Amino acid sequence: MSPERPWRATVEYLDLPRSWALTGVLAGAGIEILTQPFFAWLSDRVGRRPVYAFGTAFLVLYAFPFFWLLDSGNRVLVMAAVVIGLAIGHSATGALHGPLYSEQYPTRLRYSGSSLAYQMSSVVAGAPAAFVATWLVQTTDSGKAVSIYVIVAGLISLLCVWLMKEGRDIDMSK
Repeated sequence: MSPERPWRATVEYLDLPRSWALTGVLAGAGIEILTQPFFAWLSDRVGRRPVYAFGTAFLVLYAFPFFWLLDSGNRVLVMAAVVIGLAIGHSATGALHGPLYSEQYPTRLRYSGSSLAYQMSSVVAGAPAAFVATWLVQTTDSGKAVSIYVIVAGLISLLCVWLMKEGRDIDMSK
């Protein structure tokens, strides 16, 4: 298994055509064109923290069902698993990264602070995620360990959301 292509672990482990996941990603991304603006609008009404917490909690609760759907081996269920994860969990959190990060900093630090936070979170958590997931699948021969990994990461994210300030009503000119 080549380390430069971590997706192969899932494809080989489940013995599924790559096209199923890719079609699911395409459909999910298409739906996100509608759901991301909705979650952004909702965050303007109820706050960033509740919407981000909802998306994160959804991903935590969806970790095991996602792999159950993948394990079904059914084309429609595999694609649905990907679409649901993107259209709800990813969309609710992804729509808010810009305002959520920028609202945590005063004007004079806003650009540097939000950029540093966003980039470092990608390096620390995002970059190794695919390799960790691949290693977990190869080591345990199961998606259960990946689900637990997602749940732990989600719980850490929920703690961070709980600790950050709500930015919905912040005057961004100060």
